[in-house]
Amino acid sequence: MGRIILVKSGQTDFDEQHRVVGNLDLPMNVRGHAELTEAANELGSFEIITIYSAAGVSAKESAKHLGERLGVNKIRVLEDLKNQDFGLWQGLQVEEIRRKHPKVYKQWAQSPCDICPPGGEMVNDVMDRVEKSLKPVLKKSQSNTVALVAPDPLRKLIRCYLKRDGVSNLMENGKGQTWEAIDT
Repeated sequence: MGRIILVKSGQTDFDEQHRVVGNLDLPMNVRGHAELTEAANELGSFEIITIYSAAGVSAKESAKHLGERLGVNKIRVLEDLKNQDFGLWQGLQVEEIRRKHPKVYKQWAQSPCDICPPGGEMVNDVMDRVEKSLKPVLKKSQSNTVALVAPDPLRKLIRCYLKRDGVSNLMENGKGQTWEAIDT
């Protein structure tokens, strides 16, 4: 049996400000580096053979940070594994969306598959990318432990895919976790 250690990318300034990041390419901030150092300390007992990274600066920086601290040299970027495009919502504070568009926000929070952010993409499109990107990873990790680094909400969608959960509770799925070991 294989295992995927699903790791949340280190925090960015937009995360700290509760802004919708989506597929904006933002670097980790100081707090993000501290989060990843703590995660690496917690993950030291796992024999991780490869670290996979979603596309995007924060995920790549996070994977490199983990690799250096865990002594894992094999880092692979999954270029097709990109975060959801939130279109015109990107850069806005979540509270601003909730306040200006309460009905749409409520629908998005309760049923994310039914809402397409203006100028953005549907969750189902992201899930198609997740499935396509993870099939070879799952095949290669059948009897090994690998790490997979991704920002939210992509990490939460990956978690739904790996655990075969629906995405209706996406907002709460994996909330507060920096990493999680998932047997495959």
